[in-house]
Amino acid sequence: MRIFLYSSSLNARCVSVRTFPCAPTDSAHCAIAYARQHPQFITPSALPLYERMIREGAWWDFVDEIAVNLVGAVLGNFRAKTRPIIERWIDDPDMWIRRTALLSHLKHKNDTDAAQLFDHCIRRAHEREFFIRKAIGWALREYSKTAPRAVRAFLKKNRQRLSRLSYDEGSKRLPRRAERAPAPKARVRESP
Repeated sequence: MRIFLYSSSLNARCVSVRTFPCAPTDSAHCAIAYARQHPQFITPSALPLYERMIREGAWWDFVDEIAVNLVGAVLGNFRAKTRPIIERWIDDPDMWIRRTALLSHLKHKNDTDAAQLFDHCIRRAHEREFFIRKAIGWALREYSKTAPRAVRAFLKKNRQRLSRLSYDEGSKRLPRRAERAPAPKARVRESP
């Protein structure tokens, strides 16, 4: 695998490209951490690089960092430009790209495109792949912290379509509804 780190200056967008042959280990995680610290690397033009890293890295601890912190940031900051790409990725043959499309919604809170998130969850609900089912649940759980009613309604409406894992993960942080307490037993007065 080759990880690309760009150095930039005010005069040139990309002055140099350094490549590091590596497995998706420390060097790759270092490259992701570096990109996270430099917003000039978190743009729609970086998506092909992120896609390549996802395809070549192909494991959750590597992919999730890119999905949540890089692709998710691009989606959040450049929604109009990024939306068509994420729409393609949700149906991609590569499971890690589909997982990225789901996880890219995680940190958007009030700016979450709920219709897109829910659509993505339904489009992948049929999958038996653990990492997709977990991603659906994770995305719903995170959004439930912002919009619990919307997530509860989505889960209720789609209970039969979602896997148990997706449903359980998605509902994990939802406030429990007050359950009806049983009526207190009548007190029997003892006669004097």
